[in-house]
Amino acid sequence: MFFLCVILVIFCHTLVFCHTNVLYFFQGKVAMNDTNARTRKLIQLGGLVKIASLDVLDTPLLLGLLLDLKRVYINLTDEKKSALREKGFVLLQERKKHKKSKYQTSFINKKNSNNQGDEWLL
Repeated sequence: MFFLCVILVIFCHTLVFCHTNVLYFFQGKVAMNDTNARTRKLIQLGGLVKIASLDVLDTPLLLGLLLDLKRVYINLTDEKKSALREKGFVLLQERKKHKKSKYQTSFINKKNSNNQGDEWLL
């Protein structure tokens, strides 16, 4: 009977310990997902700055422009916001289409220019 009680205590202790570790694991996973999402968003914003060719500006000037843009944005009508959103969407779609066709063209050219089989894959 004593032996059974000891085993039960050890089992309960292990269960509580494992449960705590599992909670810490998932909390860490959630924190990592938040960090990954933030990093992804920052990379996307940097890409937009590059697309707009604003990456050549020095940092204080770029920040000043963004602050002025924020003031302009606050006063925009919904129609103007929709028009700007559509303009941006069209440009992003064109870039996506161009990148896809450029990749496919280079892929086909590499395959056709190599007479030695599939070595171009290396």
